[in-house]
Amino acid sequence: MGREAYINLVRHAEALVGNSSSCVIEAPALKTRSLIIGKRQNGRPNASSVAKTNISYKSIKNNLNQLINKDTRKKHIRNKLFYKGMDTMPKILKVLSTISIKDIKLKHFYDLK
Repeated sequence: MGREAYINLVRHAEALVGNSSSCVIEAPALKTRSLIIGKRQNGRPNASSVAKTNISYKSIKNNLNQLINKDTRKKHIRNKLFYKGMDTMPKILKVLSTISIKDIKLKHFYDLK
């Protein structure tokens, strides 16, 4: 599935469920509620439309039901988007220009054949 198809799928979905950063970044930007399962995205700021749950079946079921409940749907329309900004590239370049690359360790990849 290409990126454009994925974005359209998320845009029209009732909710996005998983442990992907998409639950934190794309879903809120597209006004789609999301449920993060597990701890993989811990430490990231989340929009109000993002719910978290542990990996138990009961917890996932309860949180998903609450997330798609008609009474709670409208609450999450206006998300504060933590991953949207103006003039982001110059800010990133400014920070990177202050970091010495001399001590950066290169990651080696091995081709498995």
